[in-house]
Amino acid sequence: MTDQIHKSVPAMWFSFVAENIEHSHTSMPDSFYLGTNKEHADTCAMLIKAGLKTASSGALASYLHYQAPVPAEGDLAIITNWEGEAQCIIQTTEVEIIPFNEVNEDYALKEGEGDQTLTYWKKVHWDFFSKDLASFGELPEEDMMVICEQFEVIYQL
Repeated sequence: MTDQIHKSVPAMWFSFVAENIEHSHTSMPDSFYLGTNKEHADTCAMLIKAGLKTASSGALASYLHYQAPVPAEGDLAIITNWEGEAQCIIQTTEVEIIPFNEVNEDYALKEGEGDQTLTYWKKVHWDFFSKDLASFGELPEEDMMVICEQFEVIYQL
């Protein structure tokens, strides 16, 4: 994927603002896909649009390393597919920062992927965090802090 923003992203934002005048002075939020490959990114976008995926998580250490802003309640984002095409706009409804080993079954269900069990969530996230953290010399730990973000779709075409 390139660093250029797909034309559908500002088009979706301007359509959203036209229908939600209270956001007329809000800057266009970041756009991104979730996942590490085309199949995963496109599946996540589909699950989000369908209301089946209402949560996402990341290792706090990664946010700190890359100096990325930690999600906050009320944040907006434009979710894209792998190609960068806008799929929907989400709004963060809740953010918790908790140890990896305290993520529960309810949260795993909200992530909406795989068989939606905690066992599945722990396996795929441990694998993801292992690769992510290794890229800057860190290792995952059972008590590492994880950002657990919940969101809702507020706009889609």
